[in-house]
Amino acid sequence: MSEENSKIIVGQYHPVWLPLTMTWLHRQVTELNPWCNSIILCEKELQSEQFSYPFLYDFSKEPVHRQFWQRLLKKIGIRKSLRFYEMAIRSTGAQLIHSHFGHIGVAGSKLAKSATIPHVVSFYGLDLEQIPRQFPEFRQAYHQMFADSAKVLCEGRFMAGKIAELGCPESKIVVHPLGIDLQNIPFIPRSANDDEPIKILIAAAFREKKGIPLALKAVSGVLQKYEHVGPSDDFDKNSVMSSLRSENDSLPDATPGIRLGQSDEHAGLRRKHKIEVTIVGDATSEETSKREKTKILEIIQSENLTTIVDFKGFLPHQEIFELAKDHHIFLSPSIHASDGDSEGGAPVAIIEMAASGMIIVSSTHCDIPGVVLDRQTGWLAEENSLEDLIKTLDEAISERDTWTEMASKSRAHIEQNFDAKTQAKRLCSIYKEVIGG
Repeated sequence: MSEENSKIIVGQYHPVWLPLTMTWLHRQVTELNPWCNSIILCEKELQSEQFSYPFLYDFSKEPVHRQFWQRLLKKIGIRKSLRFYEMAIRSTGAQLIHSHFGHIGVAGSKLAKSATIPHVVSFYGLDLEQIPRQFPEFRQAYHQMFADSAKVLCEGRFMAGKIAELGCPESKIVVHPLGIDLQNIPFIPRSANDDEPIKILIAAAFREKKGIPLALKAVSGVLQKYEHVGPSDDFDKNSVMSSLRSENDSLPDATPGIRLGQSDEHAGLRRKHKIEVTIVGDATSEETSKREKTKILEIIQSENLTTIVDFKGFLPHQEIFELAKDHHIFLSPSIHASDGDSEGGAPVAIIEMAASGMIIVSSTHCDIPGVVLDRQTGWLAEENSLEDLIKTLDEAISERDTWTEMASKSRAHIEQNFDAKTQAKRLCSIYKEVIGG
């Protein structure tokens, strides 16, 4: 591994490298390259083309018999970590392990201890409440991990407080927001004429914490104040159901006989807002996500939104940005899920869309208020309040004459606090502090 002697070497630990929805983690690691060198330690590489990295150590590529024995020795307690990782650390001269997600840090801290190097762990959301609630043994494991870790990183003050509640000494907690690639996000402040349809974008995997059903009900609530005016004539009113029909055969077809620009519920009301909604995302393989998808489709039917909603499914990161250029509002009202899952900090998508010039309508969930300054750089509704979200979305649409100024303030706020290059440099400084360099 030919590297500059002045750079430190960090082992970035995440068992699966990487799901499609974790572009943000790949960016966090690659942006570190000017200041420090990283090796990836994983048990399996998923997206080798999209998330390629030159120094990646994939345990699944070891001979099967070695995988078996190393897992067995770890399971029965003879070894605290996989020897494969220890050899990778020794051969590369890695000076620190950075585990990504708190529950993954439990194993990462043991690996660092075996390799006699410091450990840093980052929390991102589901590791705050969902994991400890579903697997109570992690509460005690977290205590040991906190004791064995030099620093515990999180995205904002809300997360910092939650980590402290889990038993981490406040002296070890460092607020370190995720950064985005501002150089590749052109700033295009959105604007719309009074008679122009307002195009709303929702982009997320179908998980309860994303608040997509709430978002759709809010759109319906806004439309109930006025005449429901549908999208352009070339919009397929049944597209919301067609691509997803195979997994939801029990759902009825879009109501026949409803013309674009008319619905039973909203007909006869005074015209004001024209709204079109695009949803990027889909269910994952998890059963909870599949149930969320069914709920989303049922709400679209029950709220008579089939004529104005268009599903795109999962799209590559860059395609989402291209699609977003043709939309005005990014609607992302995150909530705490019933199983304890949360954003922890703030969705990276909100940071990116805010930087692009889109108008953000979100919620007071977790650390989102640190990204979207309410009524200054975007609009925030009270978390999980349909009434307040309807009011907030209606206000955002109605006050379109403020969009340009608000978008400019939003871009400036993101540039100052969430630039990936700046955050990478800061992260490397944290690494150096930990290893004493």
